[in-house]
Amino acid sequence: MPRQPLLISIAVVMFASAACGVDGPAAEPTDINESGASGDEIIDPETLNEGSDEPAADRPAGWVTVTDEPSGATFLLPDPTEPLKDTAVTEDGGEVELRNYAVTTDDGIEVGFNIIETPGDSYDLEAGIAGVANTLGGEILSSEDTDLLGHHAVDVEMSYGDDMFVVFTLISTEDYVMQTLASGPESERPAIEATFEQLTESLEVR
Repeated sequence: MPRQPLLISIAVVMFASAACGVDGPAAEPTDINESGASGDEIIDPETLNEGSDEPAADRPAGWVTVTDEPSGATFLLPDPTEPLKDTAVTEDGGEVELRNYAVTTDDGIEVGFNIIETPGDSYDLEAGIAGVANTLGGEILSSEDTDLLGHHAVDVEMSYGDDMFVVFTLISTEDYVMQTLASGPESERPAIEATFEQLTESLEVR
């Protein structure tokens, strides 16, 4: 499976599997271009991480701060990237926007951030995890409820494909469902986990 599409396909599968039905305005997609701006901002790595006291000097070499402008979420990635965008259909025929930020490291590790424009209370995290496992033909190695930045979250490790490994955290917020993720060959598992930890610890949610 090609690496970069993996993250956006996971986001689509998660929503299709786990949407509990969204009523009213919450089901409407957000027009991120309404102001005429691009909607997504890449911040220079020498600047401070917006919403964090972490100085740029403490970041891994080459990592940059990326901002998802519609939600205000910021996070670190190994390289600058623009989002892939997709939509998923709700039970009532509406559409929900999905955004995916993904890069691949020199070690072949795919790392990225997914965001789904749907309130967390309309989304079943466990059903989303099961949908990903079913689609990838994967095995859930661990799934643990946790708290991230004051939001309910689930940490997941999964094996799939030909000796592939993926680790991700699903985060339920008031207005969005978010996901940090890293994936690659099982032989690179320590590096995958270290890369994932750096991404997840850098996440700031407005």
